[in-house]
Amino acid sequence: MFSDVYSAFKPQKLAIYYKFRYYICTAFKKMMYSGGTIMNVIENFITKYISDKHDYELVCDAAQKAIERLLNDAGIMAIPSARVKDVDRLREKLIDRNKKTPYHTQNLSG
Repeated sequence: MFSDVYSAFKPQKLAIYYKFRYYICTAFKKMMYSGGTIMNVIENFITKYISDKHDYELVCDAAQKAIERLLNDAGIMAIPSARVKDVDRLREKLIDRNKKTPYHTQNLSG
C-alpha cells in the first residue's frame, strides 16, 4: 500500500522540490557571482529571501495541499505540516554552513 502511495506521490513531490531547489540555488549563485564579501552575499540572499517569502509560502501551501490530497486519495489519514524557514534561522544556518564549507565568491563584472 505504501509503495503505491510513494510511487504515485514521488513524481509530483520531486517536481515541486526540484523547482524550489533550482530557484534557491540560482538566486544564491547569482548573488555569489556578483562579488563582495561572504557576509554581503549572505545578507543579499536574506534580503532576496524576504522579498520573495510570499512566493515561498504559496509554494509551501500548494505542496502541503498536494501531499494531503495524495495521501487522502490513497486512503491514508494524515495531516501533513509545512512551513517556510524563519529568516533569522535561515541566516544562522547560512553562517554555520559557511564555517563548515565556505562559500566562494567570484566577481564576474570585470
